[in-house]
Amino acid sequence: MIERRRLATLALLLAAALAQPPLECRGPPVVPTPAFCGDRHLRTRGKNARRRDLACRDAGMPALAGRLKIALFTYNFGNYRKEVKRYMVRNGSLAHEFGWHDKYMFTNRAPQAEHMRLDGWTVCGLPGAAYTYIPRSAFPPQYLTNPVLGAPGKRILYWELTKYFKFGHFPAVLRGYDYVYHMDLSVFTRRASGEGWGRSWEYRLHAFARVEALARANPNVELFATKHYARRNVVDEWRHTASHGRAATRPEDAVLGDANVLEDAPPLCAYEAAMRKQFGDDAVARAPLLAMGEYVRKVGAPAIDAAFADTWTALLAYALRRDQNVFPFSLWNRLGGATPQRVRWCKLNFDRRTDRSWSSCDALPGPGFRKRAPPGR
Repeated sequence: MIERRRLATLALLLAAALAQPPLECRGPPVVPTPAFCGDRHLRTRGKNARRRDLACRDAGMPALAGRLKIALFTYNFGNYRKEVKRYMVRNGSLAHEFGWHDKYMFTNRAPQAEHMRLDGWTVCGLPGAAYTYIPRSAFPPQYLTNPVLGAPGKRILYWELTKYFKFGHFPAVLRGYDYVYHMDLSVFTRRASGEGWGRSWEYRLHAFARVEALARANPNVELFATKHYARRNVVDEWRHTASHGRAATRPEDAVLGDANVLEDAPPLCAYEAAMRKQFGDDAVARAPLLAMGEYVRKVGAPAIDAAFADTWTALLAYALRRDQNVFPFSLWNRLGGATPQRVRWCKLNFDRRTDRSWSSCDALPGPGFRKRAPPGR
């Protein structure tokens, strides 16, 4: 009986392992290094036990004693906004100037990102057809039963892949780190004028030393998020995104909205009603807005992991597009009153003389917070 249970457990574990095809990663060109700086070879076994050698190669950098292991990562699927082509090669400055040696780029078009690999990134490509990467079990039932959204090969596939890598799952190649630093690829692109980094008014890459110092100074914090540069509350973002949409022009647009516009009002109103029912009108009115293109996340934090997964589910279940409209409530749902202790809300410092660092990080308000009354009242 015990042996039968053991075999059944092993069968379940094997099925789970085979459900997610491994990524195929190519690291930067290997520069001759001392003997202790070897390549890391990740070997995986596929359905037919076919070995994939060199599935992922790192940059050959040794782990420094006493330093936190932090990886910088980004992604692009379907060549969205032509960001891969517009990537501004920096001749290794991300490592030399900013200290980022472990950098990962996830894409379904790895050959087009060869210039990023030569610039020091480990480029991880999807194996096989892109639409087979996300397991069907990751989708909410109501999403799969929709004739437009649930059809394989649909035109919104790249949006799904983007949100899946950001929220729906955690790539295995990143699990060995202490923290991961997420940065939208648009930050690394060249501006239309040809000079400077993209979206520098909204996000800014921080040096490894600064991110490590921030994590060490706040060991109990599991997420460092970025304050939105223009708006403070989620309800303001709801109004903004709902007022900047346009009429649907394709079958899938009528359900989920076009990838290049903002938010359709009916599904957003349905989500708002659900959040007001769960947290109350006053809490929803004060919910803080996060800029989701940049954050530092502790690896292996169960509540944070669940909040990210909940955001993926909510986006699909409510047919929403913008994750900043959803993620703060996912955090509240999982952390509740512990939100201020485990999440920091950081403001960008636009003074270029301050080493591109965050100027300040405050405790993210929880669902029960209230503004302090002025002194004397």
